[in-house]
Amino acid sequence: MAAKVMFYFTTTVMLCARLLPIEALQVQIPEVVTLRHVQVQIDVTDVPGYPPGYNESCATSHVTGNKALMLNVSMKVFAPGIQIDTEFFSPDQNALVAVDTDNDHCGMSWTDVYNTPFPLQHLNHEMTRVYCEHAPNYPSGSRGGVTSPIDINVLQPPFNPDDPIQHKLLPETWSLMFSPTWVQKNTPYVVLDMTVGHLRADVWTSWVCRATGDPLNMEVYLALAPAGCPSGKYGGRCDRDCLCENAAACHPFNGACKCRLGWKGVACDIGKKCHVQRNKNPASSRSYI
Repeated sequence: MAAKVMFYFTTTVMLCARLLPIEALQVQIPEVVTLRHVQVQIDVTDVPGYPPGYNESCATSHVTGNKALMLNVSMKVFAPGIQIDTEFFSPDQNALVAVDTDNDHCGMSWTDVYNTPFPLQHLNHEMTRVYCEHAPNYPSGSRGGVTSPIDINVLQPPFNPDDPIQHKLLPETWSLMFSPTWVQKNTPYVVLDMTVGHLRADVWTSWVCRATGDPLNMEVYLALAPAGCPSGKYGGRCDRDCLCENAAACHPFNGACKCRLGWKGVACDIGKKCHVQRNKNPASSRSYI
């Protein structure tokens, strides 16, 4: 349950404060013509993950042009005695993918819908499990690369309309999965729910993955690397707007701002000359700034 805290702010002439997102902040100020002293009552609801932190280990530069994903993806598939079309496995970068990022550890979750005819039919079995290990020389030229904990769950239909997995898919994708026309056209299919523990900027994080019950004994090589977003954008799909001001850097994972000299605040919109002093009123339990 989110914590709710009530503050009382007083100021003379000028109020210097950094406000929370509008969803979490309500401010009521009496309408006056001239003010020298004003008391503002603010109800603050705790927002998980706010303010966002700027993690240097996965920060990247901006890229030019439009990008559907904030990641570079490399994938190859090998199977003894058979040639596999790697493009068949390529992650969908359009409607059927939603990428989320958690900057606390530069992690990522990626949930996608895959058709599973040959050679993926073994994924339709409810007992199928996917396990992965480090692929040190993939992709070529990665100089050993790095690895990270990775968890891939295979979820088979039918799905309940209240299934929590819906929150990891685009709303339009989730709706389609309950359309008889879509289901008939795309069956058999599964949902792959992947979580990666940590990614680093400009470095490939790589694995080789295998699935139980696979009659072809396929090895799927997968590598991910943060690639950045166009200027002013952030998020796994580069579809969120940065709020950073005064030429501050915007983190591609969560939109956190890295302020330039002379600026501070969540959006780097407060000059450092603006001084806020917090005092405690001894006659009351209320807090004052």
